[in-house]
Formats: sequence, structure tokens, C-alpha cells
Amino acid sequence: MSKVLLSQHGPFLKVAKLLQAQNLGIEWLCLQPPMAKLLQDIDIPAQPLAAFASPEDQGTAAIMAARTLVKVVMGEFPNDKHVHPAVIRFLKENLGGYLYPRMMDLTLLVQTVDRLHPDLVLLHNDVEPLTRSVAAWARHAKVPCLHVPHAVYLDSPWVTAPGTDVHDIITASHLCVAGPFQKEWYSTRLSEGQTLEIRETGLPQFDPWVHLPTNRALARQLLGLDANRPVVVYASSWRQDTNLLGCHDGIEEAYTAFLNACKLSPGIQPVVKLHPRATNGQAHVDLAQKMNIGCIITGQHLEMCLHAADVLISFGPSNIVLEAAIQGGLHLASIEGFPNDPEVTTLKPQAQEITDYMQRIIGNVAPETHTLVAKYCGVRDGKATERVAAWIKELLQP
Repeated sequence: MSKVLLSQHGPFLKVAKLLQAQNLGIEWLCLQPPMAKLLQDIDIPAQPLAAFASPEDQGTAAIMAARTLVKVVMGEFPNDKHVHPAVIRFLKENLGGYLYPRMMDLTLLVQTVDRLHPDLVLLHNDVEPLTRSVAAWARHAKVPCLHVPHAVYLDSPWVTAPGTDVHDIITASHLCVAGPFQKEWYSTRLSEGQTLEIRETGLPQFDPWVHLPTNRALARQLLGLDANRPVVVYASSWRQDTNLLGCHDGIEEAYTAFLNACKLSPGIQPVVKLHPRATNGQAHVDLAQKMNIGCIITGQHLEMCLHAADVLISFGPSNIVLEAAIQGGLHLASIEGFPNDPEVTTLKPQAQEITDYMQRIIGNVAPETHTLVAKYCGVRDGKATERVAAWIKELLQP
């Protein structure tokens, strides 16, 4: 029997279901309890790691964490001209306090993983503390760690050279990529001497968009929209503080510009699509009410929003543009995003420019997006899940 440890990621459910149907004798272990519950709900036996941690393990983890913290607090810190003095001060004065509530959890995690010793680790990212710790254990234990990214990371004005953002870290040993752009993106971020096996499998989260039936009239009816007036979906965002360049007011400025463009275009029906994990939804509602703009604002119902739309405008280079491109039939635009892709119109966060764009393209036939999809998403056949599952099966073979 093989053990597979996986992180919490919706598309992994279909991957696990494909493998389970092949009776490979896989024992499923989950980093987080909710993922184990989701697998159990589709009749796949699974256990969270927490179920295997004993009181003795917790005591050992506390001791090991304390020893590590002592080494950290008493250790040498960088004294480099490229490191800001405030960073050095934080490392010297506050790093121990920052790590204290986290170190025991990470130590217990690695200790439990080491005892269970899975045969493969499946992750949707390898940069967060939990997932990176498991990926690092896998490298040390010479266990394959397959990273299936939860998104295609895209170029933007808020990302500089490789090595300046947490997403640039590569810890896994094996990597599935959506297409040629993502393959090149990761290849340029490898450290000297680092090994990483990369395959263009496509990403499972894009599979449903290939065969998803589109019914614009029904989508507008379900959303309570007028079937005869154009619909513009604005995909907003939330502040990404994994890079100091991401700490700006661009999200608010762009949203304000879009709402002002709506004032200048009274014939359109605006729908504001929030990120499903965003915490700034009420701020979007408050500003729309303050500016007296009637619109739908939702963090859910992505499919219905895109089915209903004539136009999609995203803040920055969002993956929602890729999902819309796979669906097809929409005019695509992005504020400060996709400057090298003619299928997507790049806009400035200025009300008049957004207004001119909407008035220029509404009513025209949407351009083809085959080149855009091939670059960022790979083969448009809806079989990425099958290819990922096949690679897992291959990696589990002796």
C-alpha cells in the first residue's frame, strides 16, 4: 500500500477520485482536517495528520522547537548593505517572538510526517509554512514531492526580478505546469544546482472550463440582469503582501475608476466579482453605495458571472482572464496587466480610458483567444486532471 499526503485544494478531489477508481491501494493522508472530510464525503477513506499525533509527540515537538528557537535567537544575522536596517532589527529583536507560536506546530507536523513516511507528497503550493516544511522534509527524505500550482503566476508592475517574491521559492522536486509560459517562469527561478522535474500537464482547475456549457440568457436571468443590456464584469482583487511592491492603493484606485466609468456609461450592467478569499468585500459595497452605482457585488458564482458577461475587466493580470479566455466569447481587458498579449487590452486605472474602451468594443464580436490559452494554459482538452493522476501513479511505482 502506498501513502499519499496531500494539501487542501479542490481540484485534488478529482485527482484522488481518478486514482481511487484504479484500486491502487493508496492510503490518503491530509495536511488539513477539512480536506480529509471532503475526501470522505466522496467515499475515499482519508485521515488528517492530526489524527496521528500523540501527547508524547507534542511534548517532543515542544522540546525540539525550543532548541531551534534558542539557536535562532542566539545565531548570527546578516549584515549586508542590501538588507534594510529595519529588517536586521526585526531579526535580532522580534524573530524569536514571531516564531514562538508557530515553531511547535511546524515541528509537530514534520515529526508526524517523518513517522508516517508517505511515499509521495502532493501540494498546491510549496511556499507557505506548512506546505514548504513538508516539501523540505520530502527533499531530505528523498520522497517525490509533486507541486501542482493553484494558479499561473503572471507578470505585473508589482513583481520585479526573480527572487523578490515568496512565490519565487521552489522547494518541491516535481512540478506540473499549465503551459510554456509557466514552464519558463519556474525554470528561471531555479537556484544553481537545484533539481526540478517539470512536465506540461495543464492545471486541473482549468479543465471544467473546456466543456462547461455557456448559456448567456440563463446566466443573466439567474443573476437578475436585463437580457438586452450589455454586462461588464469587473474582477477586483485584494492586497498581496508577499512582496512589498504589492503594498499599494492600486486596487482601490482602479475600482474607483471603474465605478466612475460606470457613471459615464449608464447603459451597461456592472457586476463586481471579488476574489473568493478576499476580506475587502464590504469596502467594495460601501464605495459603490457612496457613489450611487447600482451593481451586483459577489465573491461567488464565477461561472454565472462569466457566462453572463460581454466584457471582463480585471485588476492586474488575474487568472480569471485565463478562465474567461478558455470559455471564449468575451472581450478581455486588464488594468496594468497582459501588456504583451494582444488578445487582452491593457488599460490604465483612469475612468475615461475605461469608458472609451467599453463604448468602443461593446456590440463587436469578441476576438479569438486560442494563442493566449495555449501560452498560459497549454493544451485545451480538459484532460489535465488525467495527466496529473497518471504522473502520480508513475511516481508511486517502485
